[in-house]
Amino acid sequence: MRFKLSCLMNCLVVVPVICALLLYLKSTQDTENICWKILSNCRMRAFSDEQQITEEKNAKKRTPTIEKKRLLDMKNNLNEPLKVNVTSLVLKELQEGFFAAVREGTQRDSTLDTTVCVSEPTVLECMDIGFGALLLATLDHVLYCRMLGIDKMTIFWKNCQTCCVKDPQENSWPAYFEPLNTEAELNAKKVLCLGGIIVGKVLVREYAKLPRFNEEKKYQAKGILRSSLLDVGFRKRQSLPGYEEGAIITPQLRKWVHDIIREHVRPQESIQSRMNQFYMEHMHGYNMLGVHVRGTDHAMEMEEKKLPAMEKWIQDAETIFKTLEEPKKIFLAGDNNEIIDRFVGYFEKDKVVYTSAIRANKYQSLNPINGQVKDIDPIETGSQVLIDILLLAKCGHFLHAESSVATLASFFNPEMELHFLGSLEENGTFEAENGDLAKMLDPQTNYEDEIEWENCWEEQIEDLAWCYRTNSPYSACPNMAAGQLIDSSEVRTYLSE
Repeated sequence: MRFKLSCLMNCLVVVPVICALLLYLKSTQDTENICWKILSNCRMRAFSDEQQITEEKNAKKRTPTIEKKRLLDMKNNLNEPLKVNVTSLVLKELQEGFFAAVREGTQRDSTLDTTVCVSEPTVLECMDIGFGALLLATLDHVLYCRMLGIDKMTIFWKNCQTCCVKDPQENSWPAYFEPLNTEAELNAKKVLCLGGIIVGKVLVREYAKLPRFNEEKKYQAKGILRSSLLDVGFRKRQSLPGYEEGAIITPQLRKWVHDIIREHVRPQESIQSRMNQFYMEHMHGYNMLGVHVRGTDHAMEMEEKKLPAMEKWIQDAETIFKTLEEPKKIFLAGDNNEIIDRFVGYFEKDKVVYTSAIRANKYQSLNPINGQVKDIDPIETGSQVLIDILLLAKCGHFLHAESSVATLASFFNPEMELHFLGSLEENGTFEAENGDLAKMLDPQTNYEDEIEWENCWEEQIEDLAWCYRTNSPYSACPNMAAGQLIDSSEVRTYLSE
């Protein structure tokens, strides 16, 4: 999902900058020819009217999956193509890093809420986004609305392929969390609907400029918000597409986001009950080391383009585990059974606990769990991920690498001691000055990534356009489906009118 955003934005923004730099450093005829060829191809792909996404063209271009056919056959007013150039619309908004629409209330009752903010990221991001990334994107929406001074908001997760009910009319947020201000958007004078992802530069810019941001909160958060929460990491990842602007997760950021989570993200009672039952039976009274191992297709999201060796996970876990006093246990959260078996075999079964989640068989696999299990229940899969996050947050120590789950666990418990894989001293403490934390840009790596971006544009644009066509008719703002979007610079004017 983050890779997808990078593909499109770098086509329209980064490629011209790189070409200008190359021409400045070495202005040769070959360099000029290469640059013009890339830019021409980029422009053709981005803005050609021939790429307008319609159901008829999708049917000719590639065969939709059974699930897509089922959804497109629903009575959802999609039998006729939207009267907008979907491709150009999606590309334009992705270039700006902001995708939103507004709606005026039909009632003028003075008792109505002045403004309601609606988070509906799946309007644009519904294909490859996982539970953790979807929650982080939603938290970015919450942060943005708070900066606007909008206290009341509601959240919709509809028809995301990995963790939502596959019906664009049904909201899956209440399956995981308590509903926020149900139907508030129906009784408001003004409604702001946020779809897709808000990129970090928009959040940081609005954080600095929006006059509605409370001065006390601004002082409290000063210097904390440096990128979107979707892009933050435990170390710098400047050579990884989509993460170049990501800020480092700091103790201050963890505490700030934790307060926001407590206010807006309250797990459903059924989720809490399952989590509490496991905790009382297997973890209560023990010094706990939490370990989250993300395998399978996660290699594509790592700078090295490969997964850490399983032996490295065991080695670092043992280093930390030795420092804990008895009684002690390891809670292991992972997306594959192979890593579970390795940990149990090494530490013994009574020392390693884990939930009965649906997992892939192998650690090294290009297919995530939802691509290996037939008839998988997306709500149950998402619930298992959420329960693992909550249980990891119950641990005193946490061994992890980069992942959305690890980021969220650190936010849910800002006091938990973090240990980044491969960054441990002999005593098990985190080595803050590790060279990886300040890894510099690698031009060769980024050049290769540019080629990969070029190859992925067409498919990624189609996925985004499909989500938009399928889900936008059910946005809380009808303008979203009509393609009448609002720029981030216009939001302040709209709210002040």
